[in-house]
Amino acid sequence: MRCTKCRRNIISRQFVLERERNCLDCFLNRKLLAGGKHGCPGKRTAGDIRLFVVGPASVDEKGLTEVQIQIMKVKLPISWPITETYQHSSFSVSIICAHDNIKNAYENNYINLLCYDTDNLWEMNLNFTDIFWTDFQRGDIFEINEFSVDNFLSNSISSFWRERIDQGNYLLLHTVDEYYLPYASSYHNRHLIHDTYIYGYEDDSFWIMAYTERKLKEIKVSSSDMAQSVFPSKEYMKEACFWSLRPNKTIKVEIDYKKIKHYFYEYLGNNCSTRESMENNQNKFKIRSNYRAGYVYGNRIYDVLINCLIKFMESSENSISLDLRPFRLLWEHKRIIEGRIKLIIAKYNLHSDALLDFENIVRLSNQIFILCLKYTVTMKKDILERVVGKIKELKVREEMLLSNFLSMWEKRDLDSVC
Repeated sequence: MRCTKCRRNIISRQFVLERERNCLDCFLNRKLLAGGKHGCPGKRTAGDIRLFVVGPASVDEKGLTEVQIQIMKVKLPISWPITETYQHSSFSVSIICAHDNIKNAYENNYINLLCYDTDNLWEMNLNFTDIFWTDFQRGDIFEINEFSVDNFLSNSISSFWRERIDQGNYLLLHTVDEYYLPYASSYHNRHLIHDTYIYGYEDDSFWIMAYTERKLKEIKVSSSDMAQSVFPSKEYMKEACFWSLRPNKTIKVEIDYKKIKHYFYEYLGNNCSTRESMENNQNKFKIRSNYRAGYVYGNRIYDVLINCLIKFMESSENSISLDLRPFRLLWEHKRIIEGRIKLIIAKYNLHSDALLDFENIVRLSNQIFILCLKYTVTMKKDILERVVGKIKELKVREEMLLSNFLSMWEKRDLDSVC
């Protein structure tokens, strides 16, 4: 059913009286908000608050409708992500792991890595492969719709966002100007276009996941600030858009051990030293053949990271800060791989010391991250020399451990077939 005034679809909790056939925003704007009577919280503009009927309605002699009202609060489910380095990958995994029917999509991914082929740490952009929003859309994990901000007015976009949340959609704001967002370091300081993500609303505010004070947090931001941030001056942003994302509730994602094995082989690449040749594995597991130009994949990222650090140490520009993101993500990657090894050992009943050995790999990656943090305080370059040595050690130990583990896994697969 559509509202007779604004023509928007009416969802059940917005419906007031059948004979009125108005959505609640139009009804309140026309009746209650005009005079502040019959329980109205005072004269306000539609969109300042979000109301819904929680009791029966009645009509008095003047034709006005009395409604029992309540301020709405809607928070879509999220779980705290295991990877926090980048907002977009953090938010996607927090959504996936919060829904039982698709949470195994996390187990099936987040194994292989890629980065730009560069000698500049700030341009490296180390991240997991195949975990962008559209990757999960192609896998029927998410339903995504794109909207241009140019199609909205600044005083109506908040209402539209609330309606999308009411329908189970998370909001991905790809282009917000943090000059208008109080949690950002650039607030009222400089115009900075960034991304942020909405998963609920309460009173006259939205719940978002974003970085503040160098930590990923759940933050409450006013509707007016959020709306203003997506309508910046054209001087700073040519085009603004946002997506609504809804998890697919009609599917059940199972753990795909063949896919997990494929990603392990892809991560080791030509350095794989299992009993099967890499050529055979490429045919067997359809290992990536469409490598994107300018990118490095798998454990070859170690070489890029080392080259970036050496270039950084040779630089005479001492004012350049160390980008901690690659080192944090490297540590998060080892924690995730540790979880996959534990999963595989339990599934195939493997008798292996691989899990215990990989705990040492996790500790080594954490030591690297801690040393980088220490460098940002002391600025002593001998710390970075230690980091380079530990990264080389990490690469060798991890390659040997994973190759042996895959050999054991392959043997168990063959034994089960025989």
